[in-house]
Amino acid sequence: MDKELAAANKELERISRIIRKAILDGTQSVRDIGSGLITIWERDLWQLGEEKEKEFFVCAYEAFGLERRSVKAAMAAEHTFLHIEEAALQLPENAAQAVELAKLDNDKQIEVWRRVTEECETSQLPVTVLRVRDAVNQERASEKEEGRGIEIDLDDDDELSLTEKGEEALARIKALCGKKVADALRQKRVKISEDGIKLWADQDDDVVKELPHYVINHNWTVRKSLNYMSKVIDGDTEVDELILMARNRGGRLVGNHQDARIVVEIVT
Repeated sequence: MDKELAAANKELERISRIIRKAILDGTQSVRDIGSGLITIWERDLWQLGEEKEKEFFVCAYEAFGLERRSVKAAMAAEHTFLHIEEAALQLPENAAQAVELAKLDNDKQIEVWRRVTEECETSQLPVTVLRVRDAVNQERASEKEEGRGIEIDLDDDDELSLTEKGEEALARIKALCGKKVADALRQKRVKISEDGIKLWADQDDDVVKELPHYVINHNWTVRKSLNYMSKVIDGDTEVDELILMARNRGGRLVGNHQDARIVVEIVT
């Protein structure tokens, strides 16, 4: 345990130095701040040490003087940058544009951002925060309009309604992850659609077993969880970090690096 705690503290100090430097450098370093905070949150680095009784946002304020709103904005902006990078599109020029896009779901972020950049390029106009905000507001208004008149309210049901294919997918998840996870999905204690359940069930066994950590514990979408899992391990990840991440996930970690599948299990 001492070795694991030392590894967590070492990683936390490294990330903290980056965040403090980014804060001093100004708003152009929001990505460093957001990325560092996301890593601390994902790996529970504060909770593993002396701050284990404190809330994440309290720790962020005490460590960096960042208010809850600033922490959420920085993390949301970095997530948006990552989504746009994955789509191989031109990146927003500043964090303010990314924060506006973060008000939308992942798929809509890409759709709206592509539309804004293409319209500005055609009109030979600069991409500004106001133009991004207007496009986001229009998209949100459109979504509300499309939702009117729908007579079915899933929230009125006690359990998630699934097709035959959806039931088969949930049965696979139950077989690999256990009844507790399946019941959480069935009883709508986690926000998930039938498509999300099918996507979950379509993964390899190891990935199916790993997903509850993200979907159940962190309330992420399945797609967001899979995107993160594909990036969690890189060439600089040390063995101690892999062990720490595995322990944080209930004793098991599954990840990919290049063409290799990496599985870490804690043996007790």
